[in-house]
Amino acid sequence: MRNAQQAFINSAVRRRRELAAGGTSDLFDLIQNASASQIVAALAGLPEQRRREIGAEVTTWFKQRQRTTWWTAGSGTALAVAVVGCLPTAAQAATILARNTVNPDGERAAALMSTVAEERGITWLGDLAHRLATKINQQTGIEHWRFAAALLRVTGTTAPANDRFVELWLDSVQLPDRRRAGRPATLIERLRDDPFLHAMLPRLFEIDGLGLRMTFDEVTTTWDERRRHVLPTALAQLATEGTIDRTILIDGAIGRLLRGDRASALRAFTILLTELEPTTTEVATRATDYLRLLADAPAPAATMAQKALRDLPDLEIDTVLDTSRDVLLRPDKALVKAQLTWLDRLARHHRDRAAQVAEVIAVAAEHPAVELRDRANTLATRHGHDPTAGGIGPAKARP
Repeated sequence: MRNAQQAFINSAVRRRRELAAGGTSDLFDLIQNASASQIVAALAGLPEQRRREIGAEVTTWFKQRQRTTWWTAGSGTALAVAVVGCLPTAAQAATILARNTVNPDGERAAALMSTVAEERGITWLGDLAHRLATKINQQTGIEHWRFAAALLRVTGTTAPANDRFVELWLDSVQLPDRRRAGRPATLIERLRDDPFLHAMLPRLFEIDGLGLRMTFDEVTTTWDERRRHVLPTALAQLATEGTIDRTILIDGAIGRLLRGDRASALRAFTILLTELEPTTTEVATRATDYLRLLADAPAPAATMAQKALRDLPDLEIDTVLDTSRDVLLRPDKALVKAQLTWLDRLARHHRDRAAQVAEVIAVAAEHPAVELRDRANTLATRHGHDPTAGGIGPAKARP
């Protein structure tokens, strides 16, 4: 061990002398050989003017290879260390490191870059982290994102919340870096320690289509024992623990469902609300939104809203009747059947309003499904209305 350490020290001293004397070929070999730690040692103590001269050569050398070279974890980390150790500004460093072909080992690169920056006495590493993060685009892969994210964490720089950064953050939540030793942390453990969680959370509800990425499963042992839709479940658990604001989740999910999206993209938010199990008080304060979901949202969300509203003790009957006229024209048979059952219950409990309830029930007498038409006719007649009398005018089923 001592011999190896001494050999490393001797090698660093030799390379430092070469760099100080004007040679750079050895540095380029170290980059290509992924020898990041040796670059840290070789650059230590070099005068600033000499570093800048080397930086200019590194920039030229990189440009000659940028179209043909893919900088992977090893060589990318070595390149990042050399860039921070020699280039004069964050802007110039970013012209190299922001390229999607540069994919260092995020955590290791960030730690070594921090060491080099401290030894050199530069203060723009946070600026570099910000520049890398804001340049992330649709062509950026997860490994490059991990690099930018690690540098943000090391420097304490605020993460941007642009769409692509959030998308890749979500991908990283689903696909953690497996290069680290030890037992992989579960998703909820990773979220508890995630410095970006609170900044990313509101954006989950704002970006169109993002719900498609939120319904993944977590496999810890076997596929048959996987945890289903683990992210909504974990978010609900974190809200229960007080780690994140429950109100943000409830209002965010409802808002997303009201704005609409592809049905498959909305599924995650319906699951989230189901996992949160809003109290009757929470539902009552948002009753107007729940009624809109019942009338217009895709069937799973409408069904969730219907169940929540039926449990409210003081929901105004006129509000239920107004919404029911739209619900009973929906093509979703299970939803319409449940609404008829709810209206039947209202008519039984409010005998003084039974005739009005029966008129609304009669709307479903024009439903395309025969069994629902028959059910509506039976209930409307039971509560004192003749659907065949034409008292409410023709009802048109939704397409």
